Amino acid sequence: MKIFVVGDSTLASFNDQYYYPRYGYATMLHHYFNEDVKIINNALSGRSSKSYILDKEYKDTFDNLKKGDYLLIGFGHNDEKEDDFLRFSDARLPLSDERSFKYSIYHYYVEPALKIGATPIISTPVVRIDPKDIYEGNIIHDTKNGDYANALIELGKELNITVIDLTTPTKELYKNIKYNNAIYHHAMTAGIKINNKVVADPNSVDKTHLNCYGAKYVAYYFVEGLLNSNLDLKKYLINNIKEPTIENDLYVNPNYVYKEYIKPDLNKYIPNDNFKINSKDIYGTAFGQFNDSSDLYAYESNNKFIVGTKGENGRVVASSDAYCFVFKEVDANLNFKMTADAKIIKFKGTRQSAFGLQLRDDIYINSTYKDTIASNYVCAGLITSDASTNIIYSRKATTEIDKEPNTLNEFYKENEEAHFELERIGQRISIKVIFRNKEYIKHFYDFDLTRIDNKYMYIGLCASKALIEYNNIYFEITGTAKAA
Repeated sequence: MKIFVVGDSTLASFNDQYYYPRYGYATMLHHYFNEDVKIINNALSGRSSKSYILDKEYKDTFDNLKKGDYLLIGFGHNDEKEDDFLRFSDARLPLSDERSFKYSIYHYYVEPALKIGATPIISTPVVRIDPKDIYEGNIIHDTKNGDYANALIELGKELNITVIDLTTPTKELYKNIKYNNAIYHHAMTAGIKINNKVVADPNSVDKTHLNCYGAKYVAYYFVEGLLNSNLDLKKYLINNIKEPTIENDLYVNPNYVYKEYIKPDLNKYIPNDNFKINSKDIYGTAFGQFNDSSDLYAYESNNKFIVGTKGENGRVVASSDAYCFVFKEVDANLNFKMTADAKIIKFKGTRQSAFGLQLRDDIYINSTYKDTIASNYVCAGLITSDASTNIIYSRKATTEIDKEPNTLNEFYKENEEAHFELERIGQRISIKVIFRNKEYIKHFYDFDLTRIDNKYMYIGLCASKALIEYNNIYFEITGTAKAA
């Protein structure tokens, strides 16, 4: 017998480099079921009940779901984001209204499962942790657009479908143990060195996403709800189910690498002539493994920005980067949009060359130009391999570059032009590139850009092994980013 799981990041699996990595609670359900049950976790970070249907995992789920199987449905965190039309659904509206949260849950998940002969189970969203220990409003998913947990409970009653309430028990637990203890149920991106020992850094806590201990605890609450239901599924639970403990179920990521990062004081930055910028709150720099520093450029001239190198100096490879960069510092709590046009001034036709509009985790302004820097970022840009070009790329997990599968079987050329757009709305980063009259679009959901610097992001114009002219620059703060 199989349990298929669809939902958002609070159920999904991750591959973090965090001190306490993220775990969705569906990854811990197997601890409570016997060997006759197989759990297929297709939950995806950053999705809502509305947006998930666009992913291949949605089709895969219903292609493989069979009569007698179960479908666990866990959405809500991202449906409540009214500033994001791709994900928002309204919890105030009735089932009959296609704009409603109830409509999405029923028509996209419950109804197809019932037609197959599978049994749907709806779970309400876990709460976020509250530093004030009040637990109201968005923290518990009770928003101006309705109460998302209550909407699911109502839907269950309307349809006679099992709903397992995870909102109430997580709220009561966190209120009882208080914030300073509740944080140890959640992911922490970083460690901090105290007396030469690296320990968890409470300032890096992720107020939404669970760690392994927190995920197992929520899975335990799910099982408690299952035991109180009428579902035959509870017959497959193991005997002697025990409540998780922090001593037995919380562990540090064995692959976590502590990196001491001191945020640069940009107010005291005095750049050399190659990095001089006239515009306010915009800075020029270069960092990473360059062969030398003689031809690095990131400066402003006649309302245009010249970025990159004239020769083959630089590298963008799996192990490290070498970028020239014109950038703005942006508070990680804000939404924003930036666009730019680019023209290739110099390019000798070589691999490991890249340029574009980049949003990254950290910034370096006093690099030795020999430093190994391989930080997380997304780039609305172009990158070359041995004899080809890919449009839109990103770096994650410190030693990996992901290129979109849209290979052009040649390098870009001098005097060619491109248009770049990057927009951040909460946990969604949307990218558009127009090159050779073709449009390329990519949405990144819940991409980790606060692992090293958890207060700021850095957005700007980058280039390596090419010299690029950027113009028609537009930047706008569009609001406050909502929690995941």
